[in-house]
Amino acid sequence: MTFSRGFLLPTSATFPFRLSSDCPTPRGVPKIFTGIREIRDRVASRVKELRASYPSFRPHLVIIQAGDRPDSSTYVRMKAKACAEADIKFTHIQLSASASVDEVIAEVKKLNVDESVSGILVQLPLGEHVGPEDERSVTEAVDPKKDVDGYVPPLNSCDYQN
Repeated sequence: MTFSRGFLLPTSATFPFRLSSDCPTPRGVPKIFTGIREIRDRVASRVKELRASYPSFRPHLVIIQAGDRPDSSTYVRMKAKACAEADIKFTHIQLSASASVDEVIAEVKKLNVDESVSGILVQLPLGEHVGPEDERSVTEAVDPKKDVDGYVPPLNSCDYQN
């Protein structure tokens, strides 16, 4: 890779990586990635705006995790930190590594009807005893309006525009 005008220009068939929002985008190069910090700042700003207009508004993300795989736990901690930075309430539901698919789906169903929950994320993988079809059953149990990962395809996209 070579460095030019605030960009890492790939020497292979990869995409340009924008280093900073104050670096101009060279003509003809799409702005593909502006950085996680910029995205977090925009989310925090939007939450602040909404809370100013609607003081009782407080988005709430819930992550369900079965087991304590180090990589999954790191991801959950990163999401907790991002939520704190954006003034989003965060709840981590930690289930045992041996939690059955039915147990996880039961938790998802409770969160689907909980009006205080804005978003649900099921941390995958669920465990060695849970196969891909069972994981799919769990992710499909999440209400599409609360599906943070976007695993559940809406039956009719017009139903979920608002």
